[in-house]
Amino acid sequence: MASDLSALLAASKNLTSHLSRPDLPSVQLSLDQIEAQSRRLVQRQHNTAADADRANYLLAQAHVDASALANTISHLNTATTFSPLQQLQDTDVAGYLRHAHEQTLITTIEEGRAETQDEFYRLLEERGQRDWEARKRRLFEELGGRLGVENRAVAEMKMSSYGRGGLGASTSGPAAPSREQTQKQLIYGQQIVELNKARLRGEAFAIIHALRQAAATIAGSVPGTSHQIIHLYDVLAKITAEPSYAVPVEHAGAHILNTAPQERRLARVYLAATSIPTGAGTATPASASTGFGSSTSFSSSTFGTSTSRTGTPSVGTSIGGASNLTGSPDSREAADLRKQIARGAREALEEQYWDVLERTLRARRVPIGGDPSDAHHVAEFVAARYYVNGEWTGGVELFQKPRPAPLWAILFTLVRTGRAEAALEVAVEAERAIEAREAGFVARFKAWLQAPDRQLSRMEREELQNVYNAHMLHAKSTDPFKLALYKLMGKLEPTRRSVPVVTSTAEDWLWFQLAMVDEDTEGGLRGLAETLLGYGARHFEGPNGRPELWAQVLLVCGQFERAVAALLGHPDTEVDGVHIAIALAYHGLLRVPSRAEASDIAPLTIVPNSPPALNLPTVLWRYVRPFVKHGAEDALQYVYFVCLSADQGGEVGREQVEIAWELVRRIIVLSNGGPTWERLVGGFRADGTRTPGTIEQHMSLLKLRSKQQYNEQILMRAAKESEDNDRTAEAIKLYNLAEDYATVVSCLARALGNTIAQTAPDAKCRALERTAEQILDHYARTNRAAGKDKDAVAKLLKIRRAMDLRNAGELQRAMDVLDSTDLLVVDNDLVKISKRAEEFKDLHEALQRNFPLYTRLYMDILHQIKQSETRTYVDSQLAKKGRSVAVLAGMLKYRMPPDVLSYINRLSVEL
Repeated sequence: MASDLSALLAASKNLTSHLSRPDLPSVQLSLDQIEAQSRRLVQRQHNTAADADRANYLLAQAHVDASALANTISHLNTATTFSPLQQLQDTDVAGYLRHAHEQTLITTIEEGRAETQDEFYRLLEERGQRDWEARKRRLFEELGGRLGVENRAVAEMKMSSYGRGGLGASTSGPAAPSREQTQKQLIYGQQIVELNKARLRGEAFAIIHALRQAAATIAGSVPGTSHQIIHLYDVLAKITAEPSYAVPVEHAGAHILNTAPQERRLARVYLAATSIPTGAGTATPASASTGFGSSTSFSSSTFGTSTSRTGTPSVGTSIGGASNLTGSPDSREAADLRKQIARGAREALEEQYWDVLERTLRARRVPIGGDPSDAHHVAEFVAARYYVNGEWTGGVELFQKPRPAPLWAILFTLVRTGRAEAALEVAVEAERAIEAREAGFVARFKAWLQAPDRQLSRMEREELQNVYNAHMLHAKSTDPFKLALYKLMGKLEPTRRSVPVVTSTAEDWLWFQLAMVDEDTEGGLRGLAETLLGYGARHFEGPNGRPELWAQVLLVCGQFERAVAALLGHPDTEVDGVHIAIALAYHGLLRVPSRAEASDIAPLTIVPNSPPALNLPTVLWRYVRPFVKHGAEDALQYVYFVCLSADQGGEVGREQVEIAWELVRRIIVLSNGGPTWERLVGGFRADGTRTPGTIEQHMSLLKLRSKQQYNEQILMRAAKESEDNDRTAEAIKLYNLAEDYATVVSCLARALGNTIAQTAPDAKCRALERTAEQILDHYARTNRAAGKDKDAVAKLLKIRRAMDLRNAGELQRAMDVLDSTDLLVVDNDLVKISKRAEEFKDLHEALQRNFPLYTRLYMDILHQIKQSETRTYVDSQLAKKGRSVAVLAGMLKYRMPPDVLSYINRLSVEL
C-alpha cells in the first residue's frame, strides 16, 4: 500500500515537471495549507447576497418567483424524462403500447420540426440566391451589359463564387437581341398595335386569340420555339371565356353594340377572389411530365395518404389582408370566378388531350373505318393504348358486347376529352350490360353530366359513397377507370385524388384535380394552388428546365402573377411572358403592387397576408427599353397597358397612372430627335398651326382627361427632364408645344448663354440657334412672350451672328451687328457710359455672364479693322470706340477676368 502511494506521489510530481522553471523557486504546500489558502480567497470575494436579493426583487415585480423556480430545477430528475409518469408493470401490455404510441408521436413531431427548420433554411438560401442573380442581372443591364463589351468589373464579378452561379451567360445575352427574339417581338407587336387601335375605338378585342395566332406563327417560323406556349394561350382563352371574334374596321360601328366588353371585365371580382388560405391542402404529385402525351408517370403510392408535406413553410397567403381589394374572397362572385377558372382550365386540358388522341391515332396509323364518331375514335385510342400483344393491360374490365370492349375506359376517356354527350350515348346504348354489374350507374352518370358544374346533390353523393364503400373500396381488383368515374361523380375521398393508370401523367393528374375541386370543401381552387406551390417548380419544369409546364400548372389554379413571373425568369420565354401579362391585365386577371411594396429587381411581389402581385410597369419597361431610342412609338404601345390597372382600389390605381405618365416622359427624353421624335410629341407646320403627336392622339389610353392635363403632366415635365439631361433643343420644343411661351424664351436664353462662348459651334449648337430664330420669328408675328428673356435671346443671337461675320472676314458688318445690340457705349460719352454701367445689373443673367465675351469680341473687331487695308473708318473713330469700351470695362472690372481686362486695355492703347 505504501509503495502504491509513493508511486502515486512520484507520478503526480511528474505531471508538472515540464512546467517548472529553474529561475523560480518551487512552492510545496500540504493539503491543509491549500484548503486554508482557498478559504482566505473565498473570504476576499465580494458578498453577492445583495445582488441576488436585488435580482429577486426585480423578478418579483414581473411576477416571477425566482426561489420557487430554483427549487423546482434543483429537484428536477432528468433521468425519467422519457419514462412513463406511472410505473408500468411487466404484464401491462396496453400501458406499454400506449406509452410507445405517445413516444412515437413526440418523436414524429420533433422530426417534423427539424425537417421544417431544414426546409426553411434551404428555401431561404434558394430565395437569397435567386435575388442575388436577379440583382446581378439588373446591375449588368444598368451598367452597360447591353453594349456587348465586358469591363474589368464585370469579368471579375463573373469569376467570383456568386458569378459562377449561372449569370455568366446572361450578362452578354442582352447585349443585342438575337434575330429570333427580334422576330418574335415584331410578330407579337403587330397584335399589340391592333389591340390599342380597338381600345381607342371602344371595341372589344380577342387579344388572347390574337396572341395565340402570333405564337403559332412564331412556332412555325422561329427555330427552337416551344409549342407549349400555344397551350398556355388555349388555357387562358378558356379561363376568360374570350370569344374568338375579330371586328372588322369597316363594320366597327355595327358590332360595338353587339360585342360584350372584355377590357377589365373580371378585374373587380378577381382582385378579391384569389387569396390563398393557409392550411388547405390536397395530395401532392410525385413527378411531372414535360409535355402532353408524355409517359412520365406519378408514383401511385404518393396519393395513398391524406397527409401533405407536414411542416413545410407555407408559400400561400391567407384570405384578406389587402386594403385595396373590392369585395370579399369568400363572396359568391369570388367563388363563381374560381369555378370559372377551374372549369375553363379543365376544358382546355380536355381539348389538348383530344389533340393527343388524334396524334396518337395518326402516328400509329389506326384505321378508323366508316364510323367517324367521337366514341369510335376513343374506342380505337383505348385499344391502341391498352391492348398490347393480344391482351388487355392496365386492369381494364371488359364487357361482352358484339365483341369484348372496355366500357369503363371508353366512358372515362370520353369524359376526359370533353365528349360528355358521346359518353352518355355510349352508356345508354350499353345500359343493360352496365346495369348488370353496377345497378343505377347509368342514371347517376346521366344526372352527373347534366348537373350544373357537375355537382350532384348531397343525397346522391351519399348513395355513391355507399356503393363505393361496398363494392370498390376493399375489392382486390377494380377497373381503375370505373374507380375514377365513381370518384369524380361523387367527389369521393377528396384527399386521395390519384387513381393508378388513370392519372399517369402531369396533365392527367391536373385535370383530375380540377374535376375534383369543390369550392365548398377542401379549400377549393385555393387549396389546390397551395399544394402545387408547396411542391415547387422543379418537379414540373422537366429535365431541360423549361418553365412552360410550370407556368401552365400555375395558370390552371389561378396563380396568374406567379405564372408570368415563371416565364419572365427564362430568356427563351421572356417575350411570351410579357404578352401573357398584357392579356391578363386586359381581362382584369392581374394584380399590381403599390409603390411601397414593388421591387425594381424582382417582378413578383409577395407580401405577408396579401396575394401575390406583378410589377407590370417594371416588366413592360424592361421589355421596351432596348428599342426605346430607335422605336419610341413601338415602346409607347406597351406603356399604354400600365394604365389598365387604374381601376385597382386604394392608391394603387392612381399610382399606376402616374407611373405610366412617368414612363411616357422617359421615352420622350430617351428617344432620338428628328422627324420620328416630332411624330411622337407633335410639331408646327410652316403656317404656324400645330400638328398633334402620337401621344396626344392616344390620351385616352393614358387616362389624360384634357389637353391641359396632357400639357402639364407630359409635355412640360418631359421638357424639364430633357433640359436636365442636356437636351435643350427638345426641351424648348416641348415647352413651345405646351404653350408655355415664357419658359420657352427663358430656356432659350439660358441655353444660348451657355453655348455662345463656343468658338467652333457644333451641330447641336447650330440646331439650337436655328430653333431660337424660328421661335423668335413666330413669336414676333403672334406677339408672344415679350420681356427680358426674349430680348436676351435676340441679343445673344446677334452676338453669335457677329462672331460668324468676324470669322468670315466681314468686319464692318460684324461691328454694326454688335452696335445694334446696344450692350456697349461707343460714342465716348462718360455720362452714358456710367449710366450703362449702373444698368448692367438689370441685364439678363446670360448677358451679364458673357460680358467678357462680347466686349473682347468688339475690341478684336476694332483692332482687325484698323489693321485691314480696306477699312472705311478713320483711326480717330476706332480709337474713340475702343476708349469707350475700355472705360466701360474698367467700371465693370469685377465682372470679367483680370487677363481679359488687361487685354482690352492693351488693345485700347494700340488703337
